[in-house]
Amino acid sequence: MELDQLRYFLKLAEMGNFTRAAEELLISQPALSRSIQKLEEELGVPLLVRKSKATDLTDAGVLMKSRAEQIMAIIDDTKAGSPTMENRGESDWERSRQSRRTFCPPF
Repeated sequence: MELDQLRYFLKLAEMGNFTRAAEELLISQPALSRSIQKLEEELGVPLLVRKSKATDLTDAGVLMKSRAEQIMAIIDDTKAGSPTMENRGESDWERSRQSRRTFCPPF
């Protein structure tokens, strides 16, 4: 399962239509359809009831929507509360390098 799949699923659940969701996501409708099908295969349950012009969520889809929203909220909170990866990476690396010098004599 990939984050893009969750993001796509949430947009489709919001829009209720593959074409409109794909337009909002700036991807092709077939790419969105494949992504959702792959997600359903990975989970082993249908998430959507597909109709000619719209989609509805199955019971599993309702649960998945709730969980996907929670996952995306955790990711957003983590990003908002963390320093940038570039800055954090440099300082972590520097600290690690310095601690090896202090605590690990060379062989």
